[in-house]
Amino acid sequence: MKEHRLELADVFRTHQQAFLARWNSVLSRQPDIYSVRVNKDSFIIVASDGAFDPGHYDFKKSAEAVVKLVEAGADAQTIVDRAVKLPTGDNVSAIIARFANE
Repeated sequence: MKEHRLELADVFRTHQQAFLARWNSVLSRQPDIYSVRVNKDSFIIVASDGAFDPGHYDFKKSAEAVVKLVEAGADAQTIVDRAVKLPTGDNVSAIIARFANE
């Protein structure tokens, strides 16, 4: 009778490869790079999904509300506070970068 040995490292490697194969079909390591023109009224919002749609109900509507707040002068703390007040179990973080003509 032939003895079969399965090393723990081999089991781990097999599971790791299966996990990566599954996620590599969904995720990409290639960045999306865009060029856009900015002016003195331009801004960039970098935030977690919890800042844009804390209740996970309507991302587009909630994201538009965040943009309107920033257009009206809201800062990142205001965006975070807005999301935290809504019923969310999600994490919330936000950074707003504003451009100015200099």
